[in-house]
Amino acid sequence: MSSNCVGASNCFTNLTGAIFHAGPNDYISVDAGEWPIFQNVNLYGKPLSIVGAGSGSTVVNCTGAYYLEFYYSPYYIQGITFNGCDGTKLLPTLAK
Repeated sequence: MSSNCVGASNCFTNLTGAIFHAGPNDYISVDAGEWPIFQNVNLYGKPLSIVGAGSGSTVVNCTGAYYLEFYYSPYYIQGITFNGCDGTKLLPTLAK
């Protein structure tokens, strides 16, 4: 995921689009920067790896009442700071 996808295939400029278009067991690489969430994102049963450039460098901002749900999905998240995602519903561990 990058803010500049010119000439790249399978490149998304927002996290929501990358998650929705990802297939099971896909790896989503998120560049450094601030990435807003503008709608609810549910990962029911879709195993994914989402890896940022480092916590503090890659920040996911939840806007309004939007949230991320990771129910019943084996997932791996690393190098991402979640900001304002009070409604984020994560399983007890971030890696399964």
